[in-house]
Amino acid sequence: MLQYATNSCLTVCCIVTPTDKDNSRFARMQKSLEHHATQLRRYIALQEQMRASRRYDVSKTLTDEAARKFWITHFGAENHSVDTSRFIETLLFMAAGDEGDRTEYKDDHRRLIYSTIEQIVDNNRDGSVSPYEFGVFLKFFGPLEKCCQKVVNSLVNLNVSPPSLHAWFCWRSMDRKDVNENLTKEDGIFVIRTSSQPDGKFAISYVQNGSIHHSKIVNDLSHGYHFEATPGQKDIRYFPDLHALVVQYAHILKNPYRDPNIPVKFNVSGQHFETRIGCVRAMAMRCDATRVTHHHASLYFGTLTHSGVCLCVFVCV
Repeated sequence: MLQYATNSCLTVCCIVTPTDKDNSRFARMQKSLEHHATQLRRYIALQEQMRASRRYDVSKTLTDEAARKFWITHFGAENHSVDTSRFIETLLFMAAGDEGDRTEYKDDHRRLIYSTIEQIVDNNRDGSVSPYEFGVFLKFFGPLEKCCQKVVNSLVNLNVSPPSLHAWFCWRSMDRKDVNENLTKEDGIFVIRTSSQPDGKFAISYVQNGSIHHSKIVNDLSHGYHFEATPGQKDIRYFPDLHALVVQYAHILKNPYRDPNIPVKFNVSGQHFETRIGCVRAMAMRCDATRVTHHHASLYFGTLTHSGVCLCVFVCV
């Protein structure tokens, strides 16, 4: 034992030589620590593997390279959904092109285009768009660089005031049974809808010679829309959008089917009414209305007694 004297205290230093027993105990402790460190490293690696397996990878959902790049660039590869308004605004901005070549829509046109894309891409109305929904949207209106313009040219009529959607496209889900039950057997009646099968195709139903016919419309991303070809068929005709297809076959596709569940508003002697097309037709029949078809629209006119007053009613559906 060594002793050192200082001004304030006495410091005692002890030098202890470890025994073999101590060395053995320290060796066991060191080995135990190394074992626990190894176990901890394995646990951390396993947790990282589990996080990686849970991490969303957009490339597994969006197989189209352009769509995948668009999503990753604007929303991130690990985002499994994005707010609907943000998605549509980004899509419209991308579709507008460079500043020098940007398509500027009027406010009422832009609102209609926005709501139209929203109905398609956020069909379940949950306020968000997933890569899967984006991929389905592109199956109907792709490729990416043309999708917004194809939606506008196919479904929106900007040449009328106010702008409106073409009446022949049915937004709600309808299968072939629904169509057969709702379509009248009047020649020229037709409707276009998304196929009830998850194949990314449109279905068209029309009445010709008193019978209802059904066919598929395919979106070829390279050439455009065409009727689904039969085996061995080679003479396939392509169209840039759905409206162009309807115009080409206007001698067959004359009067659009009007979904009876579509809400309509009308004014009778200053009093506003809101109902569904089906109710309007029923009302028109009750008041012995006359129907006139003009430019794919049906005009019902007749008389209706309301609050004891006989009114003249004109309803265009």
